[in-house]
Amino acid sequence: MAAEALGYVGGALVLVGAGLVVARSWDSLGAGGRVGVLGGAGAVAALVAWRTPLAVEGAGASARLKGTVWLVATLTLALAGGVGVHDLFDRTSPQAVLSSAGAVGFAVSAAAWRGRPRPLQQATTWIAAAIGMGALGGHVSAPG
Repeated sequence: MAAEALGYVGGALVLVGAGLVVARSWDSLGAGGRVGVLGGAGAVAALVAWRTPLAVEGAGASARLKGTVWLVATLTLALAGGVGVHDLFDRTSPQAVLSSAGAVGFAVSAAAWRGRPRPLQQATTWIAAAIGMGALGGHVSAPG
């Protein structure tokens, strides 16, 4: 259990370090570069989660790792969707950005939930749906 916790701490440090490196050059990246960095990172995380074997069906460290990596993939791809709408399509309203991010997050989470019904994927599916639908409702009542 301690080794697993240290693994998660190490993974978090790697993600924070990568985030800091990208943040230094974020402004110099074009719109396509921003979406590409986020989308590429999310695609790699989704591929890792999809290919992570389960040692024992529904239990153990591999199941927790798979769920955590799916969460990272979901968040990164949802962020790529929001940045894409904002930067590529010049939709600056919070409703447009959040409804796009919610839709992408919902799609990725629903796919992960279908492939592996775990509480983390269920929670992210419903949270993303709520964000997307709430933002879409706000967009319909206040277009922009």
